[in-house]
Amino acid sequence: MRLNIVRFTILAMVLAVWINIQTQAATITADSCKQEDVQKAIDQAHDGDTVLVPAGNATWSSADQWTGAVKITKKSITLMGAGIGKTIIKGERTTVGPGWECAISVNGSEGKPFRVTGFTFNKAVDLGIKIRGTCKNWRVDHCEFICQPQTDSQGKEVAGINAIAVDDYTYGVVDHCTIQDGEININSNENDAWDRPLTLGSANAVYVEQCIMRETTPLDDVIDGRSGARYVLRYNNITNMELHCHGIEGGGTRGTHSYELYANMLNDDGKFNCYRHGYIRGGTGVIYDNVSRGKWAGDEIQLVHQCAKSGYCDPSKSTPTYPGKDQIGRSTDSNHDVVQDLEPLYAWNNKRSDADQQNGNPKILLVVQDFSPEQADYIKEGRDFYNDTPRPGYIPYPYPHPLTVLDESGRLLGLKGVENQGAVSLTWNAVKNTVKYQVRRNWGAEIVSLAATNTEYIDNAGGGYLYLVEAVDSDGTVLAAEGVMTDQEKPTVPTGLSAIPISGTQIDLKWGLSTDNLVLGGYRIYRNGELVNHNATLAYSDTNLTPNTLYTYTVTAYDAAGNESAPSESVAVTTPGSGGGGSDAGGGGGGGGGCFIAAVRSAVSWFTVLATVTAGLGWRIRREKSKEQRAKSWE
Repeated sequence: MRLNIVRFTILAMVLAVWINIQTQAATITADSCKQEDVQKAIDQAHDGDTVLVPAGNATWSSADQWTGAVKITKKSITLMGAGIGKTIIKGERTTVGPGWECAISVNGSEGKPFRVTGFTFNKAVDLGIKIRGTCKNWRVDHCEFICQPQTDSQGKEVAGINAIAVDDYTYGVVDHCTIQDGEININSNENDAWDRPLTLGSANAVYVEQCIMRETTPLDDVIDGRSGARYVLRYNNITNMELHCHGIEGGGTRGTHSYELYANMLNDDGKFNCYRHGYIRGGTGVIYDNVSRGKWAGDEIQLVHQCAKSGYCDPSKSTPTYPGKDQIGRSTDSNHDVVQDLEPLYAWNNKRSDADQQNGNPKILLVVQDFSPEQADYIKEGRDFYNDTPRPGYIPYPYPHPLTVLDESGRLLGLKGVENQGAVSLTWNAVKNTVKYQVRRNWGAEIVSLAATNTEYIDNAGGGYLYLVEAVDSDGTVLAAEGVMTDQEKPTVPTGLSAIPISGTQIDLKWGLSTDNLVLGGYRIYRNGELVNHNATLAYSDTNLTPNTLYTYTVTAYDAAGNESAPSESVAVTTPGSGGGGSDAGGGGGGGGGCFIAAVRSAVSWFTVLATVTAGLGWRIRREKSKEQRAKSWE
């Protein structure tokens, strides 16, 4: 019997595109690093080619606003300078107006990965690189950005504008870059971006990792997100800068959709008043395992909703009642009922360095009322955000990002797992230069080491396990690694479902904890037999209902493999004709949240091990889609 095998296939697709492109690759060397010579070489290049830019100094200028001095348009090429401090590009403004001028602009296309590497951009006008289009696998790496500081109304020097700007429905990675006095600006395609489901822990984001970022002027943003942006900031060394994203109030028509901020070193070198760690205005995500070092006058990440009832906001965007549009703790409106899904923001294990712990490790998420006293009604702890609580079911995307480690050899195991009469058969492809394959169960200790001539293994321990197979060379280096889950076991059924009519248009639901043999993903809420929402917590408020109407609810639990439990016992409740709520319908909800969090933390650690040991390919679990989801795939 074949199991419901859950595999991560994005890397295979990336490799297929990459290998196909590489078959006709050529190298073109520009005559110099002058703007016209580099553009000429790019124009001559075809998909898969590498354009080499020699060492030297050059000044580039853009002929018009919003475009680059050098342009790459829908080509899959690598633009490679001679290295940081060797190929140095300076900027010269030639236009007047609000538009940004930049050194390099890339209009990417889906299925055509591109890369920019090996440059120093020294005060390159408004920004170094602008990326737009639909490419989902670009890379900017090993570049230096020295941004031009700006002057405020009092003539005081303040932070520069942008090192990199990203627009449209495009994803990729920025890695091993150095940025001084500038930020990374990330935008997406507004309403369309907010219509796509929440996909934390996936490739569907702009990643910034292994970068060094520093401000020599007062506190500024690391990343400025808006317009449905999704980004991940991890494993960076950051000085005199704060974590930040816009809500609906800023710039475009929509706020930042989601963010994952973890494993960063946040430094205050004492030169400025670093009075907070961040300023979050909307969206949802995770903030964890960050370490702060230095003075830091304030430890909190401030949470605000500027478009509250009397807030600082364009009147057309004002939200007079909870929940506010695109506010903290809200995500995609999955069932199109005009109320965005409740997806709380979670923060945990953020702390000071060992040398700076005399002040303790503070409660990092804090609601502030600098725009409106009503903000406290919009953003509540235990509902819209949680401190000291891991996000249930969250699994981070493999680190380092697969785009930073894939090479031309096309190493991919193609691991498969099949259960037959209680035994699991694992098979995989041979990897060149391998001396042995290591097999691990639940990412724990090695259960067997096989010679390079073996590409299969039978485990008689039964199904319901997570397996990892590693290809190892003679030096002990992991050349490739891949995981597979063989799990058909459903979570336990949620118990104690209760429903309370709060008003003629709202019913609040609560239920007890479910458990799973591996990783619990969350809960699905059904109204009159139809899925209305999914949730990671043990409560849900169903709104926009009709007064004096009978509603019947059930709740199921699902796991990381997509297995769904049987429904809970149903509960029926009628909304009042007008005015307030009524009494409970159904039994009392269960507790045990602390045990669940501990279980999730333990489960996530298996995946963390995987992400750190794989020097080659990464992977992650995807949840199996429902029939409706399979009919319309968003990402």
